[in-house]
Amino acid sequence: MDLLQLAIEREGSVDVIERLAKLQMEIMDRDAKVAFTEAFEQFKSNVPAIMKDSAIVVNGAERGKYAKLDKICNVLIPELLKVNISHRWKSRVSEDGKMIFITCYLRHRMGYEEEGSTLGGPPDTSGSKNAIQAIGSSTAYLERYTMVATCGLAIKDQDVVDNPGMTNDEGADWVAAIESGGDAHETMESWTKAVAAAKKIEDYKSMTIFTEARDKRLKELKKGAR
Repeated sequence: MDLLQLAIEREGSVDVIERLAKLQMEIMDRDAKVAFTEAFEQFKSNVPAIMKDSAIVVNGAERGKYAKLDKICNVLIPELLKVNISHRWKSRVSEDGKMIFITCYLRHRMGYEEEGSTLGGPPDTSGSKNAIQAIGSSTAYLERYTMVATCGLAIKDQDVVDNPGMTNDEGADWVAAIESGGDAHETMESWTKAVAAAKKIEDYKSMTIFTEARDKRLKELKKGAR
């Protein structure tokens, strides 16, 4: 910076000033990245544990415990801000409108930003949500989970995921029912039931798998009808 200032004061050539300015920007970018790395290490060494403390109840029976998503954010955001790191999310919707994708970014006060986790899922149309509410519900869910993944954290005492979804056998049975649909009506009926079952336990991964199986079967039926 001192060299750049001196070159400007002495009316150095444009070429020299441009090279010094470029060098200064590279140094600033490097310092910002180093600052982010050090701050993130500090965050990881002090972030409080997130525990599963809420019951998952399906048909009146408890299937396990999970950490509430709002609680996760309430823990992480203040701790990130303590080390001068903020976050943001970037969202996009697939061209067919069936999937929502969310990416979480972490940015240090000095300017360095790191792209984190990206997750996707279908709009949550459970209950009496309209189209906009369905997108908003899924977006909020994906925002919180991408933040956890981007921060490289695990929920204490969790299983495969912090909100246990369907067992492999349950999911396979639903997929088999969808893929064996004799016509479009049967396929859609099986898919509707499968998605409804997954929504009850907020198993967005299974919902995505069921939708892919549905689309595959409908294409097969359409091709066979030609």
